Formats: sequence, C-alpha cells, structure tokens
Amino acid sequence: MFAITLHHMRTGWARLAAAGLAIVLGTAFVAATLLAGQTMRNTAYQSFTAAYAGSDLVVTGHPLGDEQFERIAATDGVEATRPRTYVGMEVSAQNRSEWVGIESAAPLPRMRTGTLESGEFPRADDQVAVSAGLASRLELSLGDRLDYLSPTDGARHSATVVGITASATSFFDAGADLVLPADRFRQVVPADSFDSIAVALDPAAGPDLAGVQSDLASELGPEVQVRTMTEFAQDTTAGLTGDADTFTTLLLAFAAVALAVAALVITNTFTVLVAQRTRLLALLRAIGATRWQVRRSVLTEAALLGVGASAVGIGLGIGVVELGARLLSPHLPGIDVAAAVGITPATIIAPLLTGLAVTFVACWLPARNATRVSPLAALRPLDGTRTAGRLRAGIALALVLIGAVMLVGGVLVATRSEPATGPEVGLLLGIPGGFISVFGILLGAVYVVPAVVRLLGRLGGGSVAGRIATENAIRNPRRTATTTNALVIGVALVAMMSTGAATGQRALEEELTSNFPVDLSAATVDQTLALTPDQRDAVTALEGIDALSFGRAEWIEAAADGADDAGPTLALTAPADARSVLQNPGDLAGLDDRTVLIGNTSARMLGLSAGDGLRLGGRDGIEVTVLVNSYDGASAIATPALMTEIAPEVPENVAWLALADGADPLEVGESLNEALARISETDPEAPLVAVEGSALERVSFAQVIDTLLAVVLGLLAVAVVIALVGVANTLALSVLERRRESAVLRAMGLTRGQLRAMLAIEGVLIAGVGTIIGLIAGIAYGWAGAAVMLGQLGHVSLVIPWGTVGAVVVVAVAAGLLASVLPARSAVRTSPVEALAEE
Repeated sequence: MFAITLHHMRTGWARLAAAGLAIVLGTAFVAATLLAGQTMRNTAYQSFTAAYAGSDLVVTGHPLGDEQFERIAATDGVEATRPRTYVGMEVSAQNRSEWVGIESAAPLPRMRTGTLESGEFPRADDQVAVSAGLASRLELSLGDRLDYLSPTDGARHSATVVGITASATSFFDAGADLVLPADRFRQVVPADSFDSIAVALDPAAGPDLAGVQSDLASELGPEVQVRTMTEFAQDTTAGLTGDADTFTTLLLAFAAVALAVAALVITNTFTVLVAQRTRLLALLRAIGATRWQVRRSVLTEAALLGVGASAVGIGLGIGVVELGARLLSPHLPGIDVAAAVGITPATIIAPLLTGLAVTFVACWLPARNATRVSPLAALRPLDGTRTAGRLRAGIALALVLIGAVMLVGGVLVATRSEPATGPEVGLLLGIPGGFISVFGILLGAVYVVPAVVRLLGRLGGGSVAGRIATENAIRNPRRTATTTNALVIGVALVAMMSTGAATGQRALEEELTSNFPVDLSAATVDQTLALTPDQRDAVTALEGIDALSFGRAEWIEAAADGADDAGPTLALTAPADARSVLQNPGDLAGLDDRTVLIGNTSARMLGLSAGDGLRLGGRDGIEVTVLVNSYDGASAIATPALMTEIAPEVPENVAWLALADGADPLEVGESLNEALARISETDPEAPLVAVEGSALERVSFAQVIDTLLAVVLGLLAVAVVIALVGVANTLALSVLERRRESAVLRAMGLTRGQLRAMLAIEGVLIAGVGTIIGLIAGIAYGWAGAAVMLGQLGHVSLVIPWGTVGAVVVVAVAAGLLASVLPARSAVRTSPVEALAEE
C-alpha cells in the first residue's frame, strides 16, 4: 500500500497541490501570526525603553540623587550607571539663546541613546555635544564655544562643542538637545531630582541579574523600584493600556485565530480531495484492500504532504514578516521594526505541529467517511445535501448569548471597576466570552449562511445564472458554512484589529488631551517678562498652525474656601481666546469672571468638587467658584478679566497654539525654536521661551499604534489567499458533484458564458456572506477588546476604520470572482456528452 500511496501522490500531484497550498498557507498564517505578535510586543517595548538602551536594570522612585547613584555604582556586578531627569536650562551662543533639555553622556558605548552625526561625545567638564537642530538654530559647528546656566545656582559655564547628535524623532527617544559629561551633569542638576538611573551590569563578571536586582532593592529601600528592562516595558505598557500582558494576550489571541483558519481551510481542502478520489478508494476496496489499509494509505499521504508543506509554510510566514519589517523600518523613524523580529523555537515548532495535527485530523474524517460505506455505494454519484438539526441550533444560540453576556460584562467591569483589578477581571471575562461567542457563530453559520445567501441572491436580480448559483451555494449548507467560516475568521481578524487600533488610538488621544489642554505652548521661562513683538510675530507667522491665542500665565496660591492655610500653587493661565485653541473647547462652558476651570488632578488635590469655592492669591485673595473638567494637569484656566484682578502685573507671556490637520508637530516645534533663536541673536534682551505641549507625545503614541496596525494588516494578504483557496475548493467540489446537472443544463441551452457567470456569482455570494458576517463580528470584537484593555482611561468610543472596511469588501469580492476561474474553466471544457458518459 505504501508503493500505491507514493504512486497516487506522483500521478495526482495536481490535486495534492491544492491541498499542499492550503497547508502551506495555514502554517504560514500561524508562523506569521506568532512572529508578528512577538514583533508587535518587541516593537512597543523597544519604543518604551529607547531611553535606556544597553541597560540591564532601571531604578526609579524618590528620593533619587547622588547618594543613591553612588550606592548603585558601588554594588557588585554593576559596570556603569547613567542618571536621567527632565531638566532644562538656558544655552547661548553666537548672540542667540534658547531653553533646552539636557542629558548625561553615556558611560558606555552600548548605553548611548542618540546617534552621533559628527565628532564625539563629551568626556571633559568643558565639553558638550548638541543636537543637529540646536546646532542649526544657534549656528554651531564642531569646535565652537557655547555658554549654559546651571539650573541649581545660576552659574555660567563655558564649553566646547565636540559632537553633534541626530535630533530625536520620537518622544520615546528622550533625546535631549544638550549632552553634558556625566560628572558635570550631576553637578548642575538639582539634588535628589533624578527621575531614573539606568544600570548596566558587567558581562565579564558574569553577574546574576536577579541577584543584583535583589541587592539593589535591599540597598536602596522600599521607596525605590529596581526593575529589569522587560519589567519596565511591561509596567509602561500597563500604564498605557491598564494591563502589562496586553501584547502576550494579543499574541495568544492571534495564534488561536490562525489555528482556526488553518483548520477550516485544510479540512475543507481534504474533503474535496477525498471526495474526488472516492471512486478510486472504492475500487481498491473492491479488489481486496481493507478499510484500515485504505485509511492508512490516505493518512500516510497526509503525513508526507503535511511535513513538506508545513516546512514551506513556516519559511513563507517568517519571510513575509521579515520582509514586512524591513519595508516598514525606513518609514518609522526611531523604531527599528526589523530588529524587533525575533525568531524563537515556538515560531517554528508550533506551526509545524499545527500543520501536521490539523492535516492528520482533516484527512482522517473524510477518509473515515469514505471507507464507512460499501464499495458499491461509494461508486454511485455523490450526494452532498446534508442539513443540521435543532440541537445544533440550540447549542449555537446558547453559546452566542453566553459569550455576548460575558463580553459585555468584561467591558462593564473593565470600565467601571478600580484600576488595580478592573482590566484583569475584564480580560478574564471578555476573552473567554469572545471565544465562546465566536464558536457559537461558527457553529450556527450552517443556519445563518443559507438565509443570507438567499437574501443576497434576490438582491442580485433574477437571471437564470443567478438563481441557479444561489441554489447551488446552499445545496450543501455544511460545506458552504465551513468555507464561509474560514473567510469570516480572516475578515473578522482584520476588522477586529483595525477597529481596535483605531478605537485605541482615539482613546489614547483623548487621554493625552485630558493631560494637555493644547497642542503646543510657547511661554517665557521668566513669567515676569512678556513675549516681545518679534516673538509674537514669529509665533503668528508659523506655518502649520490652525489657531493661536496669546495670554498671561502665573503661579497663584490656591486654597479651598474656608481653609486657614494656603494650599498649593496653581499654574493659572488666561488666554485671550481659549475656545479657539483648546482641544476640548466644551470644557469652557460656564466660565466667567467669577469662575475658574481646574482639572481633576487639582480638584482632588484641593478636595474640591464642581460648584465649590476657591480662594486665589493668598489668604486675602479673591474667592471664585470652581468648574471641574476632564483635564488632568495641574494648571487652571481663567478669563483675562479675572487674571487682571488677581495678578494685574503679569504681562502677556504665553501663546497657546492649535496645529492644523496634517501638520508635523516635530517640524512645527523645530521651526518655532529656530525662529526664536534668530530673534535672540538680534535682540539679546528677549526672554527665553520654552516650547512644549501634547502634540509630540500624540505623534509618538500614534507611531507605535501605526506600527502594530501595519503588522496586523500585513496578515490581510494571507487571510485573503486562504479564503480564495477555501472558496475555490468549495466551487471545485460543487462542479464535481454537478457534472451531470451541468451537462443537462448545457444540453438544454445554457451557454458557456452563463455557466461561468453561474460559478462567478456563486463565488461572490459565498465571499460576500463571509465578509458581511466577518465585518460585523470583527468591528464588535475590536471595540470590545479596546474597551476592556483601555477602559480605565475613561469612555472608549467606537471608531470604524472605513478605509479598511472598504478594502476588505473589495478584496473579498475580487477573491470570490478569482476563486471561480479554475472551476469554471474545468466545467466549460467538458462537453455535455462526455460528462453524461462519465456518469
């Protein structure tokens, strides 16, 4: 029988090619999904830890200063340490001045976070490196001198520019405009003001990472956290999404979906293959082969085909992800997607086992069905009509309802519970609920698909070819539903991830909006100094600005009405036209000359609610009524008249800017800094101006989300090809079963063109139904997933990516048309007389 099996594989290679293609695509989908999920996680972690390149541990907490720095450096196994803090100071050169951020030079080459364009990094106290942007604005070259003022004591230091670094392209790069030697950096930074300390271990000493981490934690005390890079990235992810294992969860969900798609397509393909060979298998049994011999022959064929095709599929999946990553990297500054691709044993073993297991099971069921009937019965024409019972309908409906309840419950728990437990409990409910409801949808497709096919067939008109195609599409509801399910899963995957990414991006943008009221602000560092006319003109003439408003800002003492002691100071800002520049102008409703708008953070800090009284300006200050908005920052907004009453001496020292649609925040900020630097050259008395705002952070978060979405949408091509193979297999079996029927129709006058049209309509109907169901399910699951993972940020609004939806519809319909080409070609090439004679 083994020789017969090999002979069948050689002579029937064309039929096996279709089965092999399904296995290749199925395993490639699993491999690409596993690798793409890993790449997504690595890309996000790479972005979040870009400022700590080459480090093994990150120390954060308070206090964190020179004492902790020295104790960390003296710990066994530590090779180097690098402090980080967000401190700015005045820099001047060539009669120009600017307020810039600073950072410490890396003690080791592997810890450098910036790219050196020319020169070298500073080593001596009288050396500095500057960013290319700062060098351009201050007209600096290697060897030039610049001055900077220490933010601690105001002392002026002079240094030589020895290096020029590339300007930062992402918020997560955390690249500063001025790089100081490590010792000088620690001298000029205020005491105990380090935000973090990066720690690199000595590889030559062979230190135990966990041991050094434990030693540092014991040495520094409970107020300080010592985390590995992975833990730091996970915590950063948790801070953004509410769950540290978001990407792991996403990876597992991807793998499950890929497995389901592969199983459906391979099963359908082998159903076609075995159905085509039913007569041959019957002849083997008629001449003496036992059921087990025939079944073993088919299973041996499946094993050989499964091993070879799975190996090809794994290589294809890895190649697709590698190619996609290399194509994406040049378009995503600051994120090396290619370097984030990490091939692990799981990305090879899991697809291989999946391909073998699914191929074996997919072949076992059709082979068992083919050998359960007698040889004479197997030699008769095929009858593919099978219907499902009421028990299956009841189970499917119950699963859909139970899953939907769990999914909705997960969303409600994640959005309305405490941040510490809400996301975890929401995921525990939502993920199983999603899988249960999906299984119910797939199980009940045998009832839903025929009804939707009939509806679409009626909408498509009453042509002869259309009516016959509609009836043929629902002749075997089980097989049509199985084919449709493969397309449903592929389309739902793309729709789910696109909707989830778009919804998540909107939620993160809204969160950033709540932390930063405007896109960009330009304010004098010394609030007692006004923006000069030239500085105002520079802001007004800036390209990429949709609206701007000048105003006055001052730190004002604030206390709850009736409190004896003065409370904290609020950064009170009074723009002349706040409504035109605020990201959420609706927050200004009710603001007048006796009210002040404060954010949630300030309200909680002062113990206030909307409508409470607030005293501004000290013990004898002015009493106002509080309005509370969604803004989470520590500042407050007042009308110009109220600011004049509280602090009449404060000049117009700030400009709030709203970016135009499509404007690049990095370019706008760079242009503004360049213009301000030119002004400082011609007017040495012009005050220093600091430019900041939410736009850069929004761009960086969008950059990460776009990277993840691009990786996900890269799976669309694989899903569509899998759907194409599945639909083509169904049409092929349909043609095989209806050879006599097609011959009779041809004999009665059906033309070859009508026969082609009939199969094309049938393919489009199957693809259309799968696309509709997949889009509806995918959009719903995408929103629910985003709501569960980001519910702690607040209300998560549904955002439908219409561009992706349109692309999916077009591609799916085209796939249905293409899938009909080969079956139609086979059907029209056989003459009616020949087809009738064969039967």
